[in-house]
Amino acid sequence: MTVDILLLTIPKVTFTQVQAACPILKGVLIEHGYSCEVYDCNIEFYKTFRDSGNAEYLSDYFLVSCMNEYTDEELALINAEVDRWVAHVKEVNPEFLGISLFSYESQKTATMICERLADSDIKVILGGSGVGSAGGIGKSEYAEDLYTQGLIHAYVTGDGEAAILEILQGKKTDNTNSIQYNTMIDINYYSKFLPNYDEIEFAEYAGHTTIPITGSKGCVRQCMFCDIPVLWPKYKWREGKHIASEMIYLKNKHGVKKFYLTDSLVNGSMKAFTDFI
Repeated sequence: MTVDILLLTIPKVTFTQVQAACPILKGVLIEHGYSCEVYDCNIEFYKTFRDSGNAEYLSDYFLVSCMNEYTDEELALINAEVDRWVAHVKEVNPEFLGISLFSYESQKTATMICERLADSDIKVILGGSGVGSAGGIGKSEYAEDLYTQGLIHAYVTGDGEAAILEILQGKKTDNTNSIQYNTMIDINYYSKFLPNYDEIEFAEYAGHTTIPITGSKGCVRQCMFCDIPVLWPKYKWREGKHIASEMIYLKNKHGVKKFYLTDSLVNGSMKAFTDFI
């Protein structure tokens, strides 16, 4: 059975920490009437090579900066695993495929997947800080190149919650480049759509069952050495009750008692922080 959109978490990211981007987007999409599934390629890779003891070493191959020299046998194993992910994507046969790039180091993996899907009608969307050359929110030369080759349908820089809905609804972006979407969101509005971790295998994460929580974006400081003010020019925070309610909901649903706060600054609003506590 096909779905409207399939979301991928791709390596290399840590094998000890669940990634929140795809579950957050799924929560928004489901509440807006779209069918959506999440496929965690990162943990699938770990499961495949865990018993060999080479999962970390082999997964380094996906890093743009990797300098390792792999044998033909190792490369065959890695490529066979990527082929398996792509076979799953084609079996699900979504209208859209969203690929979350955690950092620029994810670009190699994303390209491998896109190239293998070139013969399909699936519309590929790239999102995450890794779309930009260095995590920026502006036009992406990397994504533009993939678009020129006909490998992607669109890409998102900045917040993805509103942008993914615009793409699925067929809306054109306000940006001069019609394939780039960058919509700043109302963090309190979108936080009411709770993340959906239904497909995430928490027990596979090397014994660390932890869920990331984002309570704010940006910072109240303007440090010259930091790029946070560029990514989020204005400090935006969720109400403390929102954050606490989300954690309680996830604890009751998944039995998770550990949460990792991803904020650059957790107490930028002391009122929200106090309410949360």
